[in-house]
Order: sequence, then structure tokens, then C-alpha cells
Amino acid sequence: MATLLVLLGTGTALATDPSWSTAAPPLTPRQRTILEAHIAKPWPTVIHGPTSDGWGQMNLAFARLALDPDNATVAASVNEEIVQWSIQFLPWNNYTVNAPLGGLGPLPILCRLALLPRTRAALSAPALAALDKIFVAWLSPRSKVAWAAAPNSWLYVDGSENLDATRKASLYLAALALNLTQPDLKLSVDGETVATHAAAWEAHWRGYLIHRAIEGLGVEMGSPTYTKYAVQNYLNIADLSPGLGALAGDFLQLWWADVAQAFLPGFGLRGGAHNRVYRGDEFFIAQDGMRAFTWLFEWWDSENPKVVELAVSSPQATLFATSSWRPLPLITAVAKGTCTPSKSASAAPPYLYTSRRLGNTEPCTQHLGPVDPAGTVYGNHTCSKLPCKPCIVCGPGILAFEGSGCDTLSLPATVLKQEYMGAGRRYTLGAITLDQSPGLQYGADVGQNHQVGAFFGGANTPETRLVFGDAGSTNCTSAGFQRHAFGSITSRLVPDAMAVARPTTAAINPCPPGDQSCKNTDFPLFAFVSAGLYGTRVVSGDWECFNAANETFACLGVTGTQLPRAAAQCVNEFPGSPTYYNGTLVLFNGSASSRGIGVLQLGSAERDISFAAFLSKMEGKKLADSVDPHGNLQYRTLQGDLLEFGVGGVVPAQPAPARTYQSPFITGVHAATMEATLSAPGFSNVTLVFGPARS
Repeated sequence: MATLLVLLGTGTALATDPSWSTAAPPLTPRQRTILEAHIAKPWPTVIHGPTSDGWGQMNLAFARLALDPDNATVAASVNEEIVQWSIQFLPWNNYTVNAPLGGLGPLPILCRLALLPRTRAALSAPALAALDKIFVAWLSPRSKVAWAAAPNSWLYVDGSENLDATRKASLYLAALALNLTQPDLKLSVDGETVATHAAAWEAHWRGYLIHRAIEGLGVEMGSPTYTKYAVQNYLNIADLSPGLGALAGDFLQLWWADVAQAFLPGFGLRGGAHNRVYRGDEFFIAQDGMRAFTWLFEWWDSENPKVVELAVSSPQATLFATSSWRPLPLITAVAKGTCTPSKSASAAPPYLYTSRRLGNTEPCTQHLGPVDPAGTVYGNHTCSKLPCKPCIVCGPGILAFEGSGCDTLSLPATVLKQEYMGAGRRYTLGAITLDQSPGLQYGADVGQNHQVGAFFGGANTPETRLVFGDAGSTNCTSAGFQRHAFGSITSRLVPDAMAVARPTTAAINPCPPGDQSCKNTDFPLFAFVSAGLYGTRVVSGDWECFNAANETFACLGVTGTQLPRAAAQCVNEFPGSPTYYNGTLVLFNGSASSRGIGVLQLGSAERDISFAAFLSKMEGKKLADSVDPHGNLQYRTLQGDLLEFGVGGVVPAQPAPARTYQSPFITGVHAATMEATLSAPGFSNVTLVFGPARS
């Protein structure tokens, strides 16, 4: 098969006018649907008054102008609003993000409004001047050339991954926008010009995109809450940066190729393994901000208009709806399962996808380090949190925003993500392994609130799943159930089977006052089994087994203990509602009471003929025979693979994977220059190159 080599965007030129980008093509029907939906029912909700951060107003105004930029009445209205924003939402004159425009939403919209040719052409001179005023106020006390241009600045993560991306992309793009009109303006924090700041942040982002592609995409792996915030910035850079547009576009191709590996197109659901999945609706149903983007890409559809309406309500959808960037047809075919020789998802063979991930961090020797006096200007607004100091491991002069913290990523990365796609794309299995070897430390992002296990497609309903999680309570309606857990789960899989355990260092946020059901030291791991699946439950030997639409079968067991039920069901809404879920928590492995290892074995009608035949096979497999005297697991799966997992999630010693990405559809050898090859039957191979040649 022929190979297309992609090596573009090596220049470093900065935009002095927006003409570098060609005019956007006419909007597609789905693009128009998204913009119209955000106009008819704005999200975030438009709030006026002192509690507003402007996000709702800005997203609505952007959608209106982008939908109809030639409408003089709409343009006049939006231009008037923008002028008022420069008064209402002017960033404070200090190095903080706990202030106007410091959140995750407003600045990406304002930068896009100012730099996207489709909308910039409709802005009046006063509106452009108002945006410049906002950008100066944002940049002056917050951007320092030494911070952006520091060696390996991409390793310094300011806050969580999505916060870091949004804050630093906003610094870069605000500088690019201001560079169109005031390139020689000197910023107060270091006296360097806007053009110099823009070049420094461009260098930061060039290193970020290259090295994160090589070392492993995304610390926040498919988080339904946070992934959309990081990816909005990658899209903005791809669309709005003349120097980095091609590189960021390639990074997005790799990013979405990763998403496609465990995508269930029937439900628009990203299966596999996730982290930072809070214990609300997003844990139990197919609901996350990514669904807006994948619907736009035509990876899925629904006959229920309420499902589509809920999906496209993500505010970042307006950014994607105004972009001409799209995943390659090859990637879309992988996501939809139509790249098999028969062009049918039902004929797709099973496969394993393994990827390395960032998440290792340097130890923080002093949580509150010295502030650089020349880089902090408080003006009339003093810090709300004292002392305003970053973790000193962020390097000389590299500050975390006030009210935030930072991590320094450490290499080599040891986080391993595994996703297994079952035959016919009827289920996925996902695991995230955090190596428990002494001396390793992981950032809060990568270890927080894992959701691993099995998602079922095919003839099942969208909420059908058997997934592992953790919580501070066994009552789904308790505030304790919603708490954040850190490093509480580690997991590992082989084809059709996985193991889950609790590391000995597991931690969880403090219990809410008065919540008697909340536990700090003995909080449970659980398997959530959706109601339809749980209704098929059969006990077979050491296992509890379930039948997913006579297509896929699953047996759940745990070493050394029993599997009690939570006292109450997890229920929300009603059948047919887009936010309906109902299921049972099967509990195991409290951190003090048990060191049991959870095991999930899957089967299928293709291989096992029937559910009854599968049960017969499982009845003879004794988990008690799979552990050594110390409780370490050595389980032989139905396919004959050996699944090994130590007490506390210790994995057998093994070399780091030679490939950052490995599946039948994506391969990238971990090296100083990585050539990530995307391939699928019926398509020419595409190789995306990340390395020094693009610096």
C-alpha cells in the first residue's frame, strides 16, 4: 500500500495579518445545526451581573456571528457586545486565573473570534480595539518570555492538563492576535515586545506538540469532563496559527486516531479506558463533550433528536463547527468500523491497542516555592490564596498561576493504556496500568477516578456496561460518592480478560461533614453493572456471569473474598431519557479490609457458541487456583493467555513498550523522531512525522 508522508509546517513565521488562512468553505448542515442549537438554547447559560464570567454571552455571540457573518444587524449587535466586554470582563492586573476571563471557556472563544477570518472580517474597529484591550490586560502580567522559552517548557504542567493547555494556548493566541496590530508594544511583566512573546509561546507549543506526540497523547484519557477543554486549544492552534497550523493539524490527526481505536459507532461512545470520570451521569451513560465533535465528523447518528441535542450542547462544539479541519477518511473508517474488507462493522475482527501515556512526575521538594518578584504584578487585586507560590520543581522562573499548582513531568513515562476491541465492534475492554514499582510518582490527573472495564455495543442499549470505579460511599446519591479518588485503581488486560486492584497508596478526598456512609480509609472499589445486564445474572462457580444481548458474555470474580451488593440501586431519570441509567454496584476490595484482585473474563457467541456453553467453561475455572500464597494472580484466560497481577497492582517486570502506539491501525516507534503510521484496508498509509525536523 502506498504511503503518504506528512512533514509540513516547519516555518516559524508569525501572522501580521489574517490573510495567511484561506477563507472557510460554506458551513455543512451539521455545522449549521450546532451553531443554531447554541443560538436557540445557549450553553453555557447566559448570565448577566457580577457573578458572570462572560462565557455564555461570548459563546452565543460567536455562534451568531459565525453562522451569519454577512448579516449587518447581527454584526452590529455582536460588535456592541464586544466593546462592553472590555469593560465588564477586563482581566485583573495580576498573575491569577481566579478572575475575569481566567476560566476554561472565554479566552479560547475570544481568540478564535479575533483570528478566524470568518469572524474577524465582520468585526468593527471599536470591537477589534476592545479585543486588543482584553488581550493586553491578559498578557501584560501573565506572559514572560523566559517562561515560554525555557528549555523543555512542555514538561511543566500548570494545574491539570486541560488548564495548562487552555492557559498557555490563550497566552499564545492572544499574543498572535495582538501581534496583528501592536507587535512592538512592550508588556509590563518583562518589557519584551508582543512579537517576542508570540514567538516564545510558539516555540513552547512547537515543543509541546512534538514531544507529547512522541511520549504519549493525553494525561486525561478520554475524560468526559476535561478532554474537550484540552482539545479546543489544539484545534485553535491548528486553525489560527500560521507557524504551527500544519503541525497542530497532524497532532490532531494522531489524537483522533487514538480516539478511533475503541470507538463504538452505534452509540457515539468512546469505549476502552478513561480517567478523571466523575461519579455522576458521565460515569453511567454515553454522555461527554466529545460526542458533539464525533457527531460533527459523522462517526455516529441518532434518530432521537434529544440525544443529538444533548450531545451538541458542549460549548466547545461551536469551535469545531467553525473549523474546516477534519479527521482523515482513514481515521473515520477505523472509528466506524468500515475499513474491513467487507466494509461492514459487523465483520470487523478483534484487536488490541496499546499506548504509552505521560503522567510520571518529579517529586515536589517544596510545595510552596519562591515567587519571582519581577513576574508578579498584583495591582489592586491581591491574591485570594496566600502565599501565591508555585511548586519549585517547575524550574527557575517558571510560575504556576496564582491559586494553582504545577507538576514537572518525568521521563520515561511508565503509564500504559490498553484497549481491546471485540469482534464486530460489539464491545471494548479497557485498562490503565500505573506501575507500582518503588520510586515512581504519578500526577493527580493520571491517577484520578479511573473508569475501566467493558462497554457493550451491538444489539445492546447505549448504557450497557460493566465498568470498574471507586468512590467514597456505596450510596450513589451521597455526596461522598462524588469525591475524587487519586491512584486508587490500577488495571491490566490481555485479550478478553482484565484484572483490577487497589494500589497500597490509594487516597481519596476528605469526607463531606456529617456523611456517615463516607469512608476515607476503607472506601470500596466497585463494578457497576447496568440493569439490563444485571438482569441476566447467573452464578457459575467462583463467578457472577452476565449475558449482553446473546452476543457478548461476561463473568466477574474477585480473589479471596465475596462480592456484596450496594444497598441501593444507582438510578437516574426514566427509560428513553438521554440521561437514563440504572444499575447495581458490586463491591470488592476495600483498601483496609481486602487485597482481593477483581477479574473480568469476556466471551462471545462467535467463539463460545452460547451463553450456556460459556457458563459451562467458566464453572470449572476456580479463581482460588489462580493465586499464589501471597495473593498474586496468575489467571489463565479462556483464550489461553496468562494474566498476571500482583497484590496492590504490582505488574511483572517488563521492558517499556518499544512503540508509543501499537494496533493494526496505528504504529509509532518511540524515538527522538517518531513516524506514526496510520493504516487501514482500502486506504493508503499516512505517516505523521514528529521530531527535531519540525522545530
